[in-house]
Amino acid sequence: MGKIQSETLAILNANSDFYTAFAAGCAKSMQTLWSRDENITCIHPGWPPLRGQDDVISSWQCILSATPPMVAFSKATVHIHGNVGYVVCCEHLEPGMLIATNIFINEDNAWKMVHHQASIVPLNCDNDILNEIDEFDGPRTLQ
Repeated sequence: MGKIQSETLAILNANSDFYTAFAAGCAKSMQTLWSRDENITCIHPGWPPLRGQDDVISSWQCILSATPPMVAFSKATVHIHGNVGYVVCCEHLEPGMLIATNIFINEDNAWKMVHHQASIVPLNCDNDILNEIDEFDGPRTLQ
């Protein structure tokens, strides 16, 4: 396996770990997935932008303290630019679908999240646009 393929797989695994922690409602696991850098950011749907460890991790603790959501992701694509990789994917949460961007940096030989943003898919969004996103191994349902 080439370096690009192995890095792509490592980023996809980090992305999968994020959704596993999300679905399990595990705040401790979620915290370990994020970079220790103070410049991390997160934008939850309908929330203002969050900046820094305290705000980002606190937001996930709040979200995950409720009943863990039924969450799945699909159509994950990876893009790598040096020490930065990002995943664009569809997030499936009740009652619908979101589009998410998860950005990772290579920190101490592990891919750590530095940004998550999920956005509502507009009702008038052309399904052909969503279908053009390459699928990676089909939908993954995590519970």
